Amino acid sequence: MHDRLFAEGGRLDKQVYLRHTSAIGLDQSAFERCFKDGRYTTAIFEDRQEANRWGFHGTPGFILMRTASEPTEKEPAVAIPGAFPFEMFAEEIDRLLASSHP
Repeated sequence: MHDRLFAEGGRLDKQVYLRHTSAIGLDQSAFERCFKDGRYTTAIFEDRQEANRWGFHGTPGFILMRTASEPTEKEPAVAIPGAFPFEMFAEEIDRLLASSHP
C-alpha cells in the first residue's frame, strides 16, 4: 500500500484511498465507515505535533534513548530527523552507551 500511495505524486484524497483499498482487497464499505468516522484523527494529529516538536517534518525519523529510564537532562533522547548513514547512528548509540558508565 505504501508504494501505491507514493506513486500518486502527492495526491492523497478519499478517492485515491478507496481505489487502492479496493485494489488490495479490503472491505471497501468497512474502510469508508472507518474513514468517515474519523475515530483516529485526533490521535494522528497529536502524533504529528509531537513529531514536529522533535524536529521531524517527514519520514524517516528516529529517536534514540536509553531504555533503563525516561530521558532526563543528564541523559536526553537523541532525535535523528532523516535518512542518515549507519555511522551516525553508531556514533549516537556509542555516546548513549558511554554516558551510562560514569
